[in-house]
Amino acid sequence: MVHKISPTKRDVRIFSGETEYRAQFVIFAAPTFLAPYLVQDMARLNDFEYSPWLTANLTLEHLPDSYGGDPTWDNVFMGSPTLGYVDATHQTLRTHFDRTVWTFYWALAEGTPAQNRKQLLDRDWNYWKEAILRDLERVHRDIRQCVSRIDIMRMGHANGSPQGRGNLFIRAPSLIKTAGSHPVCKF
Repeated sequence: MVHKISPTKRDVRIFSGETEYRAQFVIFAAPTFLAPYLVQDMARLNDFEYSPWLTANLTLEHLPDSYGGDPTWDNVFMGSPTLGYVDATHQTLRTHFDRTVWTFYWALAEGTPAQNRKQLLDRDWNYWKEAILRDLERVHRDIRQCVSRIDIMRMGHANGSPQGRGNLFIRAPSLIKTAGSHPVCKF
């Protein structure tokens, strides 16, 4: 595990345990708020907001009648506030299975992140269960007869919403373009 990243004039030094690596640049693929703790002399980033998400794993004893013939990995419904679901068993090599799991995604984006976090935390499991099933019923009318279990997770998305920034790239200072004091690549 990387515990320190040090940009130098010629390259970037990456420290993992007792090992040191050198690179021309590093793509920081972790929650952005961690960067100042790992990147030497990097100022804290205060312009990122983290949006609340709801995910749910639905165990289905059988597929809905309206599911169709071929399993589809990504299922998004037009006009839905949700991001739909993925079939968590879509890559199985089994030719027959009794049950499956769908992972349902809902990025709460209708208000501010603070309002959405409050909404996510204030509403209980039964509220979210009903909201999820109502959304799925628009396409799969018999979904309630198929579902035997729903596990719901409330979380913040690890990828912050940048306020005027893109992805975080760390390069040697001679190679870098900066926005303020932060090494970034805008898009």
